[in-house]
Amino acid sequence: MGDGTASNGTRLLTRESIEQMQTPLLPATGLSSIGLSWWITPIKDAKLVGHGGGTNGQVSALRLVPASQFAMVVLTNCDMGGNVCNHTIDAALKQFLDLTIPSAEPLDLPQETLQEYTGKYDSAGATCSLTIQEGKLILEETIKGGFPTPESPPPPSPPPVRIALYAEDRFIVLDEPMKDARGEFLRNPDHSLAWLRFGGRIHAHLGTLETRNT
Repeated sequence: MGDGTASNGTRLLTRESIEQMQTPLLPATGLSSIGLSWWITPIKDAKLVGHGGGTNGQVSALRLVPASQFAMVVLTNCDMGGNVCNHTIDAALKQFLDLTIPSAEPLDLPQETLQEYTGKYDSAGATCSLTIQEGKLILEETIKGGFPTPESPPPPSPPPVRIALYAEDRFIVLDEPMKDARGEFLRNPDHSLAWLRFGGRIHAHLGTLETRNT
């Protein structure tokens, strides 16, 4: 949030480099774009800059509002700590800066429209299955093993959650422990589904599943 000079006076970065790092380069999930390693989210006239990280049993998040000289770090000791980080940061932004991330209003869509999004989506770390149950899209994430060593067993997977589209190809999670998390579907040039982007990771579409009505 400074000008690139360390406390001992050593210059580490130019101000121009910092501004470039915090300039949106490509769209990312939800309201955010990605700069040079920073997630950038516009809120009112402010710019929220952040990044997170984690390993088995630990999740952390750093958020900055450079214009207000506001910084916050949240550290958690649970695999599902990402949502704890997000809710805590949202509350702090409201309390100290009166900033609120715009809400997403779920759309009421027919089952025929939702059916297109069902299927399996695979990444190096997890497989996501999307099915329809009682007229709602259900996301079930199965975490893979192999981290931090190839022999490491997988940690517990989160419970299935309902998701709802709030805009074309964009969705929000309706249930804890991932409530309010956002994701999106990306398409091929022929408009067929190609990817699911969720949790900061991208998952390849492997095919459509049959609808379950139970």
